[in-house]
Amino acid sequence: MAKRFGDTDIWKKQRWFRKLSPDYKLSFLYIKDQCDHAGIWNIECTDLIEDLGISEFNLADFVSACNTEYDKNTGKITLKERIRILDKGYIWVTGFIQFQYKGKEGLVNPYAAPVKTALQILSGFKLLDEALNKSFITLTEVLPEGYLTPKEKDIVKDNSI
Repeated sequence: MAKRFGDTDIWKKQRWFRKLSPDYKLSFLYIKDQCDHAGIWNIECTDLIEDLGISEFNLADFVSACNTEYDKNTGKITLKERIRILDKGYIWVTGFIQFQYKGKEGLVNPYAAPVKTALQILSGFKLLDEALNKSFITLTEVLPEGYLTPKEKDIVKDNSI
């Protein structure tokens, strides 16, 4: 069972979260808890509805609500990409890796085992470059050439011939 960090400030300091309906607040926490260690959740709205005991769930409306930001000084609405619907039935929680794995200096160590596999997952979804370019993830150092290339010992060999 995976353990996750939770942001206790989300209830008082995250205006976007405070503006969500109770069902959407619960849904956001559910998705954050059910996603993999890269922040990718296989969309299964039936399970979400049953597990949360809610009567209905509109995915597009939920994503829009989560991505709506409110300016602290003016109250004006802006957009921030916290959640994205991906092709093939997945959702990406864009800030998941940064929040879960950042160190004291606020940066993510790409050599930590769970981080490396999380980055490999994002790479498989063709999201890694975007995650780095848009600062969804801020690493302690630039990824070296071949970082995501599997080492010889990690390659599964077919010896059935």
